[in-house]
Amino acid sequence: YSYRMLKNYAVHGEYRADLAAATRPITIYSGAEDELMFADQYADAMSGAGAKPDVRLIAGLNHMAIVSDAGAVARIAADVAGK
Repeated sequence: YSYRMLKNYAVHGEYRADLAAATRPITIYSGAEDELMFADQYADAMSGAGAKPDVRLIAGLNHMAIVSDAGAVARIAADVAGK
């Protein structure tokens, strides 16, 4: 990993203000088996920032499978398209 990649994927320094300023509902999708993040704590972390996101954990998926597993991508796309 490079410094540039780290910065590109990092949370914005003022993410709490960004979340509080959201004018539309926020949905977070994550693999329930994410080995890099505490996905089960997303809702609590975001509510502390003034947001009330809809957190959707997908069973059986790890950190990268959320974007590389064709079934997961299709499920997320169908969910987003239905909103």
